[in-house]
Amino acid sequence: MGRVWIADQIALERRVAIKVLTEEIIQSAHCLELFHREARATARVDHPHVVRVLDFDVMEDGVPFLVLELLVGETLEEQVLRCGPLAPDEALELMRQTCDALGFAHECGILHRDIKAANLFLQQRHQGMDVKLLDFGIALRKNAGRPVAIAGTPKYMSPEQLSGAILDERCDLFSLAIAMHYALTGQFPFPGDTAAEVAFAHGAIPPSITKLRPGLPPALDAWFERALAMDPADRFADAREMLDTFEEALTARDVAVAVSTPPPARSRASGWAKAGALAAVLAVFLFARFGHTSRAAHASPLPSPIVTHPQAPPPPAAAAPIVTAAVTATAFAPPPVLDPEPRPAPPAPIVVHRPPPRPKARAASADAHDVVIPGTEGFGNRW
Repeated sequence: MGRVWIADQIALERRVAIKVLTEEIIQSAHCLELFHREARATARVDHPHVVRVLDFDVMEDGVPFLVLELLVGETLEEQVLRCGPLAPDEALELMRQTCDALGFAHECGILHRDIKAANLFLQQRHQGMDVKLLDFGIALRKNAGRPVAIAGTPKYMSPEQLSGAILDERCDLFSLAIAMHYALTGQFPFPGDTAAEVAFAHGAIPPSITKLRPGLPPALDAWFERALAMDPADRFADAREMLDTFEEALTARDVAVAVSTPPPARSRASGWAKAGALAAVLAVFLFARFGHTSRAAHASPLPSPIVTHPQAPPPPAAAAPIVTAAVTATAFAPPPVLDPEPRPAPPAPIVVHRPPPRPKARAASADAHDVVIPGTEGFGNRW
């Protein structure tokens, strides 16, 4: 319908964009009315994510022009063609800003009717993506009744828009879902170059988005199924509900990834060291608790990596009976669980198996039964 020029606004020393209609369009009274409608609708929707209208006037030769803020960046369509589909977090940010702008337009009583990737302009700011909604040239007032003419871009048009039925905000939400499908996959769910081809494609079930891009969360399949429903009553009621449900679908993806991600691998040496330390502590505790009542009095001690020390002189003959027990511990396996025997209540006699008497003169080498666990002296661990 027109051309867009970069211009210098001399009085304010800034650059702006000027949209001018082509000579062919100027000859059509209907197109001139659409241009005036675009100026009024864009000025009415004063929103941070809608391109701002700075002025509207007619030149000396009768050609109308629209002065807009100058945007630096590219459209969503251009970015997908250049870089491929968006990442899920980028798509979510795009949805947030677009739904915010589109919901505000609906609150102002305006239907855009031409939501598409070419009308979503992406600027790169220091805080990230900045979306601007463009082109209110075929905007329509809500509750305006049946439109006079069918207008829009066929690949993005809803079934009711293609049939010329009475429209509400759900036709814009349908078109936004098409734009999001294109942003995430680079493809259209209902392909076709003409309105008739797209209308025929609406009768078929489109492939699920996770088949087109397996890395996307499965919850998005249900989201697109509802957003692209043929009956407007089956779609989202407004832009806010559409955005919240989209965000929940991506949250479900994050939770699934968090659950399926294995815990970080631990060092083998660190794991064995911790297991050995735990085994030693358990051995000390079990012997202190059950050493005097163990039934393993005559068990043969197994080789142990624990450092042994020379045995102290044996206790005098009048000392209390010594109950022998074997305690084994290894730094690479948990200690054997001792089977404690309940201590009989007095005055029942206690059966004690005494070891054979040992000679008083002892060799300098350590006895196999003389085991001392380092760091536990004083806990009765020498026998």
